[in-house]
Amino acid sequence: MKVMILGANGQVGTHLVISCAQTTDLEVLALSSSELDIRSHTDVLNSVKSFQPDVIVNAAAYTQVDKAEVEPDLAHAVNAMAIEFIADAANAIDSVIIHISTDYVFDGKNDLSYKEQDLPNPLNVYGKTKWQGERLLLQKANKPILIRTSWVFSDSKNNFVSAMHSLSKTRKELSIVDDQVGAPTYAGHLADAIVSIANKSITNPKFSFGIYHFNGEPFVSWFEFAKTIFEQSERRGLIQKQPKLWPIASEQYPSLAKRPKKACLQTSQFFKSNNSLSRDWRKGLDLVLSAKEKSKHESD
Repeated sequence: MKVMILGANGQVGTHLVISCAQTTDLEVLALSSSELDIRSHTDVLNSVKSFQPDVIVNAAAYTQVDKAEVEPDLAHAVNAMAIEFIADAANAIDSVIIHISTDYVFDGKNDLSYKEQDLPNPLNVYGKTKWQGERLLLQKANKPILIRTSWVFSDSKNNFVSAMHSLSKTRKELSIVDDQVGAPTYAGHLADAIVSIANKSITNPKFSFGIYHFNGEPFVSWFEFAKTIFEQSERRGLIQKQPKLWPIASEQYPSLAKRPKKACLQTSQFFKSNNSLSRDWRKGLDLVLSAKEKSKHESD
């Protein structure tokens, strides 16, 4: 099976490369955002036709939620219009396209976790552009797989875990939002799930294309997530001392974009029934902190 990964330099893309390397009989072409600008219809079409992938995984996205409020055109170009370009290219060679979306397409006003068929109602520009991309994918692609996820983290520099570590170096106290509930998702677990569904989409003639949810468990608030990060980091010696944490309401934390209070996704049965896939974000956090601990010891 031939797999093309777009956005290979991001959190999910990096782990997709790792997951694919651990899977036999895969030929992979991994392209970073600098190697392929998905906003170029011609470049996307030429790259896809040249490699002839069985599966295209789009892990490229504009993910800066607050910045999207002042850069809506750029967010739309990457998160929406580019999806139509990739779908066109996939259709040209009869390829499966797997696209990653977000819990932020929902408004968070549902008391229960969201199912695939629930109607999105995004609160911010980022969520709106991701929903636009979803609709383009499902309308245009012949073989679409849409995977919604949430609160992705890894051992890279641009996520909540690394942000908490950075703040702990200069702050003795931190105010963390405690009324936004969701599911942290380890990028490595998400990558394994994507490789699994990619394989099924090719090998199972009865495979159902459409929307799938995959996120970590259990659900927690940002405050609870931060508390666990600091407790585990101090125990491992990654930080000298935990900062004092204060729970606050969303309204007390100034931000350009409004965020959903409870955009919890109900993981698809497809992923729940796959016993080889881990969804426990605490295990993912352990892997991230272990990597940071190893790196720290090597640099000492």
